[in-house]
Amino acid sequence: MSRLGIISCVSLLAAALYLISPVSVLGEEPLTLQKSIEEALANHSAIDQAEASLQAAQSQLKSATTGFLPTGTVSGHYTRLDHDRYQSTTLDFGTGPQTMTTPVMKKYQYSVGLQVVQPLFMGGAIYYSRKQASGGVAVAEEQLEGTKQDVALGVAQAYYSVLQAQQILGVAELTETAMAAHRRTADSFYKAGVVAKVDFLQADVRYAESQQGVIKAFNAVETAKSAFNNALGREISSPVELVETHLPLPFDMTLSACMEAALNERPELVAMRDSIDISRSAEKAIRSTFFPQISGVYEKNLTKKPLSWDRDEDWSVSLVASWDIWQWGKQKFDFDQAKASTNSARYQLNLMEDGILLEVTQAYLSVEESQKLIDVTRRAIVQAEENVRMSKERYAQSIATITEVLDAEVLLANARMSYYSALYDHDVAIARLLRSIGRPIGELVSVRYEVGKEG
Repeated sequence: MSRLGIISCVSLLAAALYLISPVSVLGEEPLTLQKSIEEALANHSAIDQAEASLQAAQSQLKSATTGFLPTGTVSGHYTRLDHDRYQSTTLDFGTGPQTMTTPVMKKYQYSVGLQVVQPLFMGGAIYYSRKQASGGVAVAEEQLEGTKQDVALGVAQAYYSVLQAQQILGVAELTETAMAAHRRTADSFYKAGVVAKVDFLQADVRYAESQQGVIKAFNAVETAKSAFNNALGREISSPVELVETHLPLPFDMTLSACMEAALNERPELVAMRDSIDISRSAEKAIRSTFFPQISGVYEKNLTKKPLSWDRDEDWSVSLVASWDIWQWGKQKFDFDQAKASTNSARYQLNLMEDGILLEVTQAYLSVEESQKLIDVTRRAIVQAEENVRMSKERYAQSIATITEVLDAEVLLANARMSYYSALYDHDVAIARLLRSIGRPIGELVSVRYEVGKEG
């Protein structure tokens, strides 16, 4: 047996141990799909960004709420002159002019004022501003949920890409082992004078091709693992050990039921409806500028007397009203702009609903297609295995050529690869369907270790 053949046997043994062992050889517990999603949600930068946006919206809501509360303003000034100020007055009482000096201002001066303003009537501006901010929080929450679902879908796709690549590598190694055996058989037959040298040459070429397939499949596994680590927010070179888990359909839903669920639960649609509510509140906030604004004002002032360190204190309570009665139509134009923005958001919602319904339809049909392909490809493996068996017997009896045997092995390898492609495409299709209707991915998972026994 060649060195590469020995390596292939060892690789097959390691793959078998991986499938039947719940704990990796490194001593670390392999990741299930659910654990992978949880790790990604804890580490992914997209989640951090969405959470930061939510925190910003929550702070904006708190800021808007303060508009209902009174505001206080303290103002004051302090002045130091170079010297005390005096005023000279000249008087003449018949005895000659007399100059009198009267102090006017001390060189130290200060005053402090306090003003408290309580909004009483703003035409609804404060209320609708807060309602806008509240809608912003709802939008941010839905965007965070949508981001989590996007991350989960990306993890699921990367997860099943790794599993598929590993199974394809196993198929490539099995094919290489089979081609090596046929090469040895052809060589022994040629040396015994049973077949021509061309049989050995064909077997040798197919063996070399199978070796190339193993190399490419191994690189595909490493690439898939790197993509998986990236989806989880890990270091690209981190070791990857996965449990063979599959997504069942957690519901028995028709296409119309999936569409209805998407319209009601899809985070993007919920966020878009919240955005329309925000636009309506913006309209009403602008409309409030057509009304007068009334506030209650309390003021208290402390002022140092000019000629002593004593101070004067006074306070007042006022009712202040203001009304913009002419701005060359600016208020109306602003209101028209807000109303047009609301209409634009409604049209955008309609377009989004149409796009999501199309997405649901495509995902639903993909689930059905992949399910049918699993059944078809499983039967194809059985037929291909029988074809290989019969070709080997015919070749041993010198009824068939080596070409038929080698072609049969290639057909079997292709059937196995098609089966694994359909199997993991079905998982990904379910994940996409769940994402399209706004349902979480990975909560309902079944574990199977017998997958692909036919191969």
